[in-house]
Amino acid sequence: FENVLDMARIFRQGKYEFDDLLAAVTHTRYRGGKLDGYLSRLHYTADWIHDNVAKGTIKDITKEIGGQEIKFNVSFMSENPKYYAPLKDNPEAIAAIAKIEKQINSREYHHIPVTKVAAAEDKIPSGSIIAIVTSKAGLDYSHTGMAYRDNSGLLHFLHASQKLKKVTLDERLSDYLKSNSKNVGISVLLAK
Repeated sequence: FENVLDMARIFRQGKYEFDDLLAAVTHTRYRGGKLDGYLSRLHYTADWIHDNVAKGTIKDITKEIGGQEIKFNVSFMSENPKYYAPLKDNPEAIAAIAKIEKQINSREYHHIPVTKVAAAEDKIPSGSIIAIVTSKAGLDYSHTGMAYRDNSGLLHFLHASQKLKKVTLDERLSDYLKSNSKNVGISVLLAK
């Protein structure tokens, strides 16, 4: 979704060069829009949302369409540095990631619980970014994609399917969410 978001943003500005896309991706993917090493990357989706709302890249509409507050307890990266080459054997970087995780955990976020998504689907605009909240320990979101409303009005989930290894227009969004017991809910974001 991030590449699609950034392509749409530069196309609206009449920009079509690769360097324009690179600048747009740098703006959305890195803290404050500045690439400054591994720690400037927005590794957690919650942090990506917070930073991009602050930059005016997106608007989080979750609360206004019926979302409830949720607090995250992210810690996966600092507790599992072995999975991240820049963190492995680097106590300073691990401590810095733990500090970022603490900031994420102190913020207020919103989600629509899985059991309430079907009732909220008519309020979710086609083209919205969908971030799926997970109950996996130490994580915030497990997957992202986009909402797509078909001609009959049914809201689908467009995403890069891990299972199918390709971009897929999946079933109804609310049904897709029920297919994984770790899915807790969704956050809904609009490109600006």
